[in-house]
Amino acid sequence: MKRFLLILVFAMFSFAKAQTLEFSIAYPLTAQVAISGVAVSEALSFGLAASLERLRLSANAGLEIAPIGSLQANASLEWAFVGRFRITLATRATLGSATLNLGLALWSAAPANFDPFEIYTADPLPNSTGGSRFEVGLGLRISRSLSLFTKLYLGSDASSNSLQLRYRSNDFDLYGGFFAATGANGEIYLLQSGLTLPFEDAALVFSVGAGVGLLNNNLTYEANLGVLFGISENIALELSLVYQPWRFEVLPLRSSLELSLSPGFGTLRLTGFVGVNQQNIFNWGLRLSYRLALEELFPAPSSSGFRLP
Repeated sequence: MKRFLLILVFAMFSFAKAQTLEFSIAYPLTAQVAISGVAVSEALSFGLAASLERLRLSANAGLEIAPIGSLQANASLEWAFVGRFRITLATRATLGSATLNLGLALWSAAPANFDPFEIYTADPLPNSTGGSRFEVGLGLRISRSLSLFTKLYLGSDASSNSLQLRYRSNDFDLYGGFFAATGANGEIYLLQSGLTLPFEDAALVFSVGAGVGLLNNNLTYEANLGVLFGISENIALELSLVYQPWRFEVLPLRSSLELSLSPGFGTLRLTGFVGVNQQNIFNWGLRLSYRLALEELFPAPSSSGFRLP
């Protein structure tokens, strides 16, 4: 494993035009070094990451079809050192006011074999030793402020569909919708709503959401809270708290607190994770990461042209 990390570190210095370089170390013990945004052409770039658990190769492609729309594609291949793999493919096509998302995932090991912190995330791959999942999503902008979104998951572990109506203005972001799923915990039906309020004078963004419905014909609910506070121009603090008792592939009660520092070159992040699993066992972790855009050290010529987002 040490050889993989050393090879990757030396390779990074051969790609001065790479967009981003990142190092991280965490507890439970893991470490990662990654490079992303290495341009192959104006529309294609790739990334490479190595951790104590796995190797990951990713590719990103983009095509602008002005003035009618755009096409984005992402792919990743991960190999866990326990001898298992994970493949994800995703495309996003925009045509006028409509957006279509398609995704496919195949895996042969549980997420902990690739990233021990996936149990704290919002939408990981299912926590199983193997399976597949297909995703299709459609977004439609009805007016300048009103949008409609629908998403369908078909998976070997669980299937779900959702419908969401979102209203956005300069003062707030409001959404409401319906969610239904079938999985390891049975059948779930939820009515969901949420509100995001930005306070520019206080450099604060506050969001809250809730849902109520039925889990196997029993009353259930969910709630989430998010706070982003810009302490100063170079320091930010972000809090996330989520309770979803019907989830089985992540911790039903999970939270994170992240401190971001921008000292001049790059961004330093310290993140703490806390959660409780389905057996009421307490989980926690810490991660320290440093991310640097190499263009800060090696500025690209002004005529460099297209850059992927």
